[in-house]
Amino acid sequence: MNKKLSVEYTIVQCPSHITVTCPHCEEEFTLSLEEAESRVGDIFDPIGDIECPECKEEFEVSGWELD
Repeated sequence: MNKKLSVEYTIVQCPSHITVTCPHCEEEFTLSLEEAESRVGDIFDPIGDIECPECKEEFEVSGWELD
């Protein structure tokens, strides 16, 4: 009798939005992936500024982390 082989699989998540905390007013807000890409380009290599919807101040994105 042959022994069954087993494997583990990987669940791959596709980003749908980003969450940002404004460094000026501390407001946390969410941008859709499309809106984020229109402001900073590639979300994994961001270049550009984001405007806070609460205080209207702009700030630079310096990096990212996965949740």
